[in-house]
Amino acid sequence: MKNIFIHTLDVEDRLLHYIIPRNHNTYSRTDFDAYPDMDSLKLKMDTIESKTMKFFQQLSLDQLDNVVTFPRKNLPDLEMSVKDVLMQALTEELQHRGEFLTLLWQLGIDPPPMTWLWYLDVK
Repeated sequence: MKNIFIHTLDVEDRLLHYIIPRNHNTYSRTDFDAYPDMDSLKLKMDTIESKTMKFFQQLSLDQLDNVVTFPRKNLPDLEMSVKDVLMQALTEELQHRGEFLTLLWQLGIDPPPMTWLWYLDVK
């Protein structure tokens, strides 16, 4: 479960903070073993979330159509719009959220509320 969580953080970090700003050559994957406890995970999550909040505060509608290079291992690079990169981030997050929920169910643990409607209704 920890590695799924770290991977989702890495996806957000790579796509929003390396691919979109066009500095993907400086990205390096996280060593999962470097995060042995919840405190270290929370620090990584808070750091990426802070960068993401700043990213979205500075993102304009005009920038959504900018084209960036999406490098792929053992495949040709893709040229795609920023909005397509954001959609990739969303779909990958959903995929890994499903993996995480499946593991919780297998352990007999009720997952937290996960629907968008639940978040809209929280006051």
